[in-house]
Amino acid sequence: MATVRIYKVAELLGTTSQEVTALLKRDHGIEVKSASSTIEEVVARQFVERLAKQRGITLPGGD
Repeated sequence: MATVRIYKVAELLGTTSQEVTALLKRDHGIEVKSASSTIEEVVARQFVERLAKQRGITLPGGD
């Protein structure tokens, strides 16, 4: 099972690890302790795609 670090999710979205941590807790009930914590890749992908769409962010490496 692949995992992604919180700080990488934050980099992709152009935001802070603290904001990603707060949003994961609020929207998904996922608690992480630090920017180096990991989440499952599938969860990260859904989170990033939804947030990017909400904020009008174009993600690199699209289809």
